[in-house]
Amino acid sequence: MFNKKGKYSSLGLVICLASLLLCCKGCTFMNGPAKEEQTAKEQQLRVLEEERTVLSEQMQMQREALRRFAQEYGTTSLVSRQDMMLQRVASLLAELTKIEANRIRLEAEIEVLERKEAKKVEEQQKLTDTRYELERAKVYEKRMRETLAKEDTEAIELGRKQLTIEELKEQLELTQERYDTVCQRIHELELE
Repeated sequence: MFNKKGKYSSLGLVICLASLLLCCKGCTFMNGPAKEEQTAKEQQLRVLEEERTVLSEQMQMQREALRRFAQEYGTTSLVSRQDMMLQRVASLLAELTKIEANRIRLEAEIEVLERKEAKKVEEQQKLTDTRYELERAKVYEKRMRETLAKEDTEAIELGRKQLTIEELKEQLELTQERYDTVCQRIHELELE
């Protein structure tokens, strides 16, 4: 490699350059897969970070929807309110049953009085009073049916809202689990 004067000979210089090139080429060969692995890891991180951002936005929207329900009703659980409404509907149904029974009794009483062909003034007055009472009972029954229909509709609507709240809570829980999994995977990739 060296000539007599202590300098590199042409042949030595060529050998040295060839060795250096082979060494560098070997390094490039060794770094190629490592570099590809690094690029794949970076791409995985980008995808996971994008997914984390999307999940974070989803959780924010879901929390906001739950907050709106809580603001409207004072809570995110409407079960006690729904139970109270169902008890009210049951009470109204029981009252309506009594009113219907009273109306049927009055109709039967009028029929009996009309068959007798009331001749006495007292019987005539009783028939008139019973007819008046029947008309009042029919009006009361109609109002009770309207009230019951309204209460029943409100109870059904409240039940639907409770189901919506429960569904939102479940979705938020699932989104949170996915978010936690993505964050854990990001952390693992960063440690590799």
